[in-house]
Amino acid sequence: MSKLKKNHPAENITVTAWDDSSNILYFESKRLKERFIGAVGVTSPVVGTDNQFVERLSVSLSANLPAGSIIHWGILADPDIDAIVEGYLSGKAGAGGILASMAREHAEYIASGTTQPLIPTNGVRVHKKRLFVGIKVPVTAADVAADDLAPATEHVTGLFDRLKTAGFHFRLLDEAGYRRIVKKVHNPWASDDDCVAPLDEERPLNEQILPNSFSVDYSQDHASISFNDGQHFAKVLSVNNFPQRAHSWIMNEVIGDAKGLTNQIQEPFYLSFVMLYPDQQALKRKVGLMSTVINNQAYGPTIKLWPVIGYKKKRIDTLVHALNGRGEIGVQVSMALVIYSKSKDRLRSYSESLCTYYRAIGGKGKKFDIREDKRILRTVFEQALPLNGSEGGLHRSFRLRSMSVPQAVRFLPIYGDGTGSRTSSGTLVLTRRGEAAMIDPLATPGNANGLVYAESGSGKSFWVQAVVSDMLASGVKVWIIDDGRSYEKLGRSLGPDKCQVITFSKESFLSLNPFTSIPMGGLQEEMSLLSTIFTKMAAPNDGLDDVKRPILERAITAAYMNNTNEAIPEDVANFLLTQPDELSRTIGKQLYPFASGQFAHWFNKPFNINMDAQLIILEMGDLKLLPHLRDVVVLQMFAAIARSRQKLKTQGIRNLLLVEEAKQWLLNPIMAEGIDESYARARKDLGAIACVTQGLLDIGKSPRGDSILQNTAWHAILKQKPDQVQKALNQDHFSIDAYGAEQINSIHKVDNVYSEFMFKVDSAYEIYRLVRSRYSNVMFSTSGRERTEILRMIDQGVSADAAIRRFLDEEARGVVSRHEPTLTMG
Repeated sequence: MSKLKKNHPAENITVTAWDDSSNILYFESKRLKERFIGAVGVTSPVVGTDNQFVERLSVSLSANLPAGSIIHWGILADPDIDAIVEGYLSGKAGAGGILASMAREHAEYIASGTTQPLIPTNGVRVHKKRLFVGIKVPVTAADVAADDLAPATEHVTGLFDRLKTAGFHFRLLDEAGYRRIVKKVHNPWASDDDCVAPLDEERPLNEQILPNSFSVDYSQDHASISFNDGQHFAKVLSVNNFPQRAHSWIMNEVIGDAKGLTNQIQEPFYLSFVMLYPDQQALKRKVGLMSTVINNQAYGPTIKLWPVIGYKKKRIDTLVHALNGRGEIGVQVSMALVIYSKSKDRLRSYSESLCTYYRAIGGKGKKFDIREDKRILRTVFEQALPLNGSEGGLHRSFRLRSMSVPQAVRFLPIYGDGTGSRTSSGTLVLTRRGEAAMIDPLATPGNANGLVYAESGSGKSFWVQAVVSDMLASGVKVWIIDDGRSYEKLGRSLGPDKCQVITFSKESFLSLNPFTSIPMGGLQEEMSLLSTIFTKMAAPNDGLDDVKRPILERAITAAYMNNTNEAIPEDVANFLLTQPDELSRTIGKQLYPFASGQFAHWFNKPFNINMDAQLIILEMGDLKLLPHLRDVVVLQMFAAIARSRQKLKTQGIRNLLLVEEAKQWLLNPIMAEGIDESYARARKDLGAIACVTQGLLDIGKSPRGDSILQNTAWHAILKQKPDQVQKALNQDHFSIDAYGAEQINSIHKVDNVYSEFMFKVDSAYEIYRLVRSRYSNVMFSTSGRERTEILRMIDQGVSADAAIRRFLDEEARGVVSRHEPTLTMG
């Protein structure tokens, strides 16, 4: 890279050198005769806040820094999501067939959202956000010459130590990281991987950020910035007035409406907030003089005739009390929002919309007054570059406002959306404000059990199929207990090598002997589920009390001890029938239907279900007219799956049991006992179980609800009825703060576009949008031509991938209508 030409856009970037042992940066402005040392750290934005967090942050920033010191906060939102998409695909590299096709299609679809909005109603492009903070402390030429920078360095390192106690974990940027972030503020479409050239140690850093050919035109129309002769454009929105009152999460609203509808920053943006620490005594004198002038103006009828004087009086009185009364540290702040687009007309349109939106943000009294900056765009933009501002430069921008540190903390641009676990085996989703994210229900630490709540028509089957497909592509073993053939199409699409669909019906030649696969010496560990199974056989409605249950367990033990794995339910019944007490004989008689009656053939031969397939779908729908048998079958499958997990545990294979339509079993005391035991066993065996039910009230109404919740790590909440949400909260069936409850009530679905869900782990939660391509919509559709045509072609020997592509081709040519009455996300 040759020396920068005269009037190059980087000539006012002041970073010149870097210490590779400490990541300390050196800044020098020969024009302003200012020198600084500093550092920049980067992390993920904060998700959620409370008063304690704000207080800790205020304390961390209330330091007696040398006059002229700067702390700079910023959020950069850019479309470079390659690492996220590649991470998603890397965990599915071993997948083949339709699983690989679905993963590739989904990754490409999400990536396409960086250039065209996937949700046209809000216009947001897919992006990622990163939060940075930088501090720089002034030094003198003599300090630099004598290499006496230790005092200033202590201030720099001290800030990051204090921020760590506040809950932040910043990674200090090296020279390449700093150059990269400054370059991306000039061009957010630049890729992280090739954003900057390798370091030339013979040249200052500021000459190695923007190439010689890079151009910036600040004067094209005095209202926008043109980069590289119109390749892309930017506008700078500056704060004319801060709100009179500001709640602690006000800046969460500045980056876009949290419900993800309208009022969004649609394209890349950079939000900068500079805190200048002036000489404290000089600031107090200045504020005191302003207070005197304003209070002299604010008397008699003046406030009524000129309301702005009243606003200024309240503001200055509050600041005087903060600085002099409470002894708070004073700062001067400058906030700028840089928004970008490759279309100048589009940029102008949504800039105006944003300014209108911001005028509604704030508490009682005056709101945010954010306007397009004009005329001095270069000064404002360059002072907003990461850690590029200085006391002299900021004063020349005329954009400084005086505040105390606790007041300024409320305006820090530190908030963003939760982006999930970022594991390679997760599911790629979007936040409501368009940020790429990943959720992985099996990545929760120590316990991967979950609950899914979804009312009819909320997109439940689509959600489950999408998440399960990504798990399967990542090598996870999955069992699904279904009650309505919702997953038949998915299973048949995978083919017999990957999936086994087992349909339980009166004509089934299946044997479910509960004794067959009990490992040697494992009876006591199996006893809890065995006891529940036989209790359901003997007393399907009322169960057995504390007197009868031990009698039954003694009979189970005797049958197994006498016959080991060849024992059958009839052996248990016969043992009871030969006992001298009437109670034992009564229980033995109650076992008749399963011992030697109409259901005996299901259990009197060795267990013969092959559990080796990666996906096993256990379809119970044909047993609806035999609820007693169906419930026993489900309990026996719980036991069989629990035993299978033992082998998977030794092989290190993650696994999930998904129980569909679980409400019917959660509300039944005996079935709830079996589910509770399955949750406890899954947690112990490093597996997972998730029940899918309709509403938040269902688990609370379950006789074992509290125990199940104790063994549940995550909750996925799709659309719910508001009254049911409130009842669940009032009855302590579900725990979430008031803001979270409000967010649940806003969860919705747009047919063929997206379905929303809240993913909650412990007290942390975020609402995501499951946005899938037309390819996925056809794949996961459970009704209409999208189901029947795909299954018909699969029956003819066509692969699922080829069948879907043929269907889409015919749809594009008008051979089949896309407007058939089908439900593609429910």
